[in-house]
Amino acid sequence: PDMPPNQIRAMTDPAGGLIYIVPAELAPATRGAPSSQQLAGAIASVAGPVTIDRTEPVREIGGRLVAWKVWAHR
Repeated sequence: PDMPPNQIRAMTDPAGGLIYIVPAELAPATRGAPSSQQLAGAIASVAGPVTIDRTEPVREIGGRLVAWKVWAHR
């Protein structure tokens, strides 16, 4: 089932750590991508403190940014 659009989703990374899907509206960026600190803060609100390893934009077919895929570990 689809989750509400403003919820952070988490899944296990087969390589270790976790992968979070952070909706774009929870980590707004003024230019380009949000900072690791912004993304970590959004994730910390639901999962506690994490260290960001890498990020990737998630876009709709039309190209609109909808979320950030974030690889992180504790």
